[in-house]
Amino acid sequence: MKRDRPLSPSDLYTTPNKKRKVATSPTSTLNKNIFGSKTEYSGNAFSILTGEEEEIMQHFVKAKLYCLDGEWKERGIGTLRLNYPKDNEKSPRLVMRTDNVFKVILNIILFHGMHIERSQDKFIKLFAYEDKLVHLAIKVCN
Repeated sequence: MKRDRPLSPSDLYTTPNKKRKVATSPTSTLNKNIFGSKTEYSGNAFSILTGEEEEIMQHFVKAKLYCLDGEWKERGIGTLRLNYPKDNEKSPRLVMRTDNVFKVILNIILFHGMHIERSQDKFIKLFAYEDKLVHLAIKVCN
């Protein structure tokens, strides 16, 4: 399609003359998950289900996570959370998500007898199971 004149800023905000019909199935509803199983649409807002809805956050701190794979490699920077379940049937867990993307980089359950040591001033070292036994270090600000 060739235009007789160049585009102006007002052309960007005008609606097109043609209206398109969107086919909807009778079984679809607005409250159904739209972007996958972890999002819900209600009214005009999206809510993302993180799996932490039934937990109480006891403590959170900005931290950096390292993993020992021959040498210490940085896994990411984000917020480390200590979550306790509301019903006290499950064990507490440590959850860490990266800052901008909110990707989960740590999700481990704490249990009695778990060896956690504080080394130097700002590092916490621990062992966790992530398909295999891994050695983790968490650097916190204080």
